[in-house]
Amino acid sequence: MPDCFRRDLLGTTASVAAAAASLAGCLSTSGIGGTESQHTAPGNLTAWDHTPDCKTSEERDAMDEHYDSTIAVDHTTTSLDGGYEPIRYASLTGAEQALLDTVTTDGGYSTCDEGDAFERFVVRVREHLQRQDDTMAYLERGSVYYALRVEVKDVGVSY
Repeated sequence: MPDCFRRDLLGTTASVAAAAASLAGCLSTSGIGGTESQHTAPGNLTAWDHTPDCKTSEERDAMDEHYDSTIAVDHTTTSLDGGYEPIRYASLTGAEQALLDTVTTDGGYSTCDEGDAFERFVVRVREHLQRQDDTMAYLERGSVYYALRVEVKDVGVSY
């Protein structure tokens, strides 16, 4: 077997093993009522590649602005200081949980047409930020706290 082929094969095997380990780190065990017993953040969620695909005018394209809406992971932590009360994954509606499943697995979610779940979650984040008197919203899921960057039509809600 040629050395270059062997290196490529070993590299592919290592990539598959790393992907399997990443998936194994994202254990989500749902119980009655959608509560979770375990969830760990996989890999580097902040490396999520945001690629806007909204149709815009040539003028907007020339300004190089984003006109989609996004929920993305800014960073993760296993503890919060100062009595901060995060948004709890278990308290979200099923549709919001499905949306946040994507965010906490892939690192982000972007859309050109916000649906009901997206809009409800943005309202929840805005209300939460007012109560917390803060600019960063955290989602608690299992033992991980996700700092969320939320933007609606290029306007920052949480950052």
